[in-house]
Amino acid sequence: MRSQIRDAGETLVNLLRAALVPDPVPSAGQIAIVSPAEIGQPGSVMISLFLYSIMPVAESRKPNVGPRVPGSEPPSQLFALYYLLTAHPRSTADLNERTLETHLLLEAAMGVFLDHPILTGSEQRLTYHALTVEDMTRIWSAFGGTPLRTSVGYVLSPVRLS
Repeated sequence: MRSQIRDAGETLVNLLRAALVPDPVPSAGQIAIVSPAEIGQPGSVMISLFLYSIMPVAESRKPNVGPRVPGSEPPSQLFALYYLLTAHPRSTADLNERTLETHLLLEAAMGVFLDHPILTGSEQRLTYHALTVEDMTRIWSAFGGTPLRTSVGYVLSPVRLS
């Protein structure tokens, strides 16, 4: 069974893996679609991509008019997928070194997304989504005590769901 949401996330992770492994990320498994709250030991995941919201694209809303005609395409709607991109350091004792490493990782991942604003073979556009301090606080507070890390937001749109 195909899933547009699953495929979109997998495409983004594969894009990051192709560009960032083995430098600055040693292995593909260290780039994952995962909530920052679910990351185990330090260094297990160095770059996480977390789908935190799915919103309909307003101009794509079409009212469902009557029953579907057999043999016709199912109704569909366009959505925007909102992701949180976060860098996580390897375990090191030096706080300054850990912080600088996360900055390097985040910049490298942002560079990949900047270089690939349109996903190959589709009309999906990946754009930076500015998050305010309040937005970040609300998102990270949902992670139940996970320390806030510098993160950036991205939106992938349109994603057609039927």
